Amino acid sequence: MRIVNSSSARKSNLKVVLNCLRFNGSLSASDIGALLNVPSGTVSRVSNYLLERKLIRVAKAKKNKSVGKPPIRLELNPDYALIAGLELNELSTNLLISDFKGKVLFKKSRPTTKSLDDLPLSLSELIESSVRELGLPDISLKCVGIGVSGGVSNDNQKVMWSFLPKDYELPRLLHEKLKVPVNIDNDANLAVIAEKMFGKGKTHENILCLLDRGWVGLGIYLNNQIYRGKNNAAGELLAHVSSGTNVAVGNLCRTPFIESFGLESMMRETGYIDVSKFPSRGKIIEFLSRRAEDNDSAAKNILENECIRFSEALFRLSVLFDPDLLVIAGDICSAGKLAEDNIKKMLAAKTAGISKVTPEFCFSCLEENNPVALGAAFLSIGKLTDSLIENNCV
Repeated sequence: MRIVNSSSARKSNLKVVLNCLRFNGSLSASDIGALLNVPSGTVSRVSNYLLERKLIRVAKAKKNKSVGKPPIRLELNPDYALIAGLELNELSTNLLISDFKGKVLFKKSRPTTKSLDDLPLSLSELIESSVRELGLPDISLKCVGIGVSGGVSNDNQKVMWSFLPKDYELPRLLHEKLKVPVNIDNDANLAVIAEKMFGKGKTHENILCLLDRGWVGLGIYLNNQIYRGKNNAAGELLAHVSSGTNVAVGNLCRTPFIESFGLESMMRETGYIDVSKFPSRGKIIEFLSRRAEDNDSAAKNILENECIRFSEALFRLSVLFDPDLLVIAGDICSAGKLAEDNIKKMLAAKTAGISKVTPEFCFSCLEENNPVALGAAFLSIGKLTDSLIENNCV
């Protein structure tokens, strides 16, 4: 990516400097120049324009033990805008509000409304009430990002297949309520973007992220870029299994890498617990994990079979894509270190003698902030800045 030192390329210059700061954090003008392979003077002219319009600011000086004054560093201005990121599925709606740098300021979760007609109003009220509750009246909401399971059209305006109806224009309907840009994307794509930008994937070029919500999606990040495939659903390697809510959540895959709702199937077969007593799937898995740690044989058996499912899927995916890093995000992370260690051991045993290097594996460290909603917010920041520049709003 190169910046062009020409007045006719102002829009391009603004975009690449903003994206450089968005992806790399605070940098000096010389740092930006080195990354973009241009003179620091060129970067300074662009940066001054962005500073005047308050999209970026001078970062606080870090403690410097070396002699001399440290260079001035620039960063996105966190107070420029509030961004809403949503993970939306038929069971729950998970919201976060971030600043313009992607720092999470507020979180809220609640069950998804059952009425499709009420969905846009329900989401807009949730977002607006959360912004008010956050209590930052001088900073306005300027963009919304949504993650859903399934496929989304290439222009990111319509759902192609999901628990929502085909061609459902949720971005348009929500934009009419909130009067700000609204983007929508596949949830697993957003999860792997969050892992790359905020999680263990920062130092890796090839990342696979399995997102477990009962149904399982796969985010694919190869050669330092996301791989989307048709309708932005590259990794929807699912079996067609009902979630128990009478809603089909996945398309039939002839050779599924992992079956959906394996844990639920085992609990139904064994009659182990009444799942209706739990507020969420994550809480069910958390309960199973505690019981397994107390040597409850039935709970240990259910969790062990879940670990086998995931280790087998990860093995097959690692042979296919040869990633540096394998991450699992979502509900299974509620099982904690017990399940993480078991999957890691099983995966290492499977890949021994087959792969030259066993890929690094971990549970997501982003579950507290929800990687899907975090990825949706981060992607929306980039789309917002691009839109402002293209429309001459800065």
